Amino acid sequence: MTTASASLGRWARRALRLPTIAIPLMDQGIVSAGTFLFNVLLARAIPLESYGHFAIVIGILALMQAGCGSLIFYPLSVRGAAQDEVGRKNLIVSVIALAPMILLPMAAILSLGFAWLVDPNLLLPTFAMLAASQVQELMRRGLLTEFRYLSAIPGDILSFFGQAAVLTLVSHRIGMTLPIALWIMAATSLIGAVAQWSQLSLRSTRLLPLRPMTADFWSIGHWSLTTNVLGIGRTMCLPWLLVALSGPSLAGAFQIGMNLVNVVNPIVFGVCNVVPQLASRAMRGGYRAAWGASWPSIAAGLPIVGGFVTLLMIAPSEILAFVYGSRADPAMLVWPIRILAIGAMFYYVGSTVCAYLHGVLGGRDALIADVIATLAMAVAGPVLVGLYGLKGACLALLAAFAIRSSVLIVYTVIRLRSDDVQRPVGNLEHRETAG
Repeated sequence: MTTASASLGRWARRALRLPTIAIPLMDQGIVSAGTFLFNVLLARAIPLESYGHFAIVIGILALMQAGCGSLIFYPLSVRGAAQDEVGRKNLIVSVIALAPMILLPMAAILSLGFAWLVDPNLLLPTFAMLAASQVQELMRRGLLTEFRYLSAIPGDILSFFGQAAVLTLVSHRIGMTLPIALWIMAATSLIGAVAQWSQLSLRSTRLLPLRPMTADFWSIGHWSLTTNVLGIGRTMCLPWLLVALSGPSLAGAFQIGMNLVNVVNPIVFGVCNVVPQLASRAMRGGYRAAWGASWPSIAAGLPIVGGFVTLLMIAPSEILAFVYGSRADPAMLVWPIRILAIGAMFYYVGSTVCAYLHGVLGGRDALIADVIATLAMAVAGPVLVGLYGLKGACLALLAAFAIRSSVLIVYTVIRLRSDDVQRPVGNLEHRETAG
């Protein structure tokens, strides 16, 4: 076989793998579309000041997702991908037993902090929403660990489209407030969790020893935990700064812009849910083999994200009017949305490359990139928000995304080149130490 035909064959085999990302993207699209619809309906139903408080709630939820995702869901995905069916089910049921030890204290601490900083009347609904959303995510991740993306869809529809449907119904009947919205999110999350629990089929399983499993999950997830907390902090410090310097209404306007660019999240999360597992499975062949298994999924999302970014750049006013009607002020939001759209492209690149690094146990490299980006935000964020308000917040976020993605790409190239120096070995932990 000639070199050209061999190369063509490799490209053809990789192209055939592209459809494997379709179902994960469909599932993540349902999650993100339901969340987007709920956020838009809520923005139309409550005052802008209350919606600014909701932006803070979203940040707190993101912090909880970062904690649970790093210490539970990410290690479950990495370890579960390498297990047979029986081993995966034992691991899933053991994680379900472990999760309340992490989930409930975290939800209590975060909801108490929100009640203290914003409104004590929101303590119970915030706690209920935080805890219920992570219970549902745990059931969902159990299905995803078994690569049952299609099976996760009914529960996700009940949870995420359900919250938008109930919000619409309640708004027309009795009106809407932020506490009611949080109770709706909690209730529909539990309904979705019950549906997905029934699909896991965890009979005839056994619990693994929790202490060594906890230590193992910590060894895998602590890099990711720090990375994710830094990432959430970089973004969510901006609404806090806007509230402190200009009041909650401007934070609400920032969240309106973020809702639009967050339309790329189904692509980002869908790809990032798959890439660590693909990279982990292929890692025995070295970093290049892991990248070869990962890049078709990463490349599949690029034209979709790029197309949406282009649309936001060209027609921000029209999109604002279509989505929010008269609730959004185009004069205030057109340029912030364009800035955030460019940032969304850097966000996609950085997130997917970071997912590859986590799949090859390169969490230390990802952490360094996040520390650098966070330091940049710590310097630029207060200055830019103080000088330019909403536009400054968006510029600071764009700069952080650009710096992070650049550093991650550099570290990925270093790992790929290391295969030329040292041939791959089978032990992942040894590769991480060597890398």
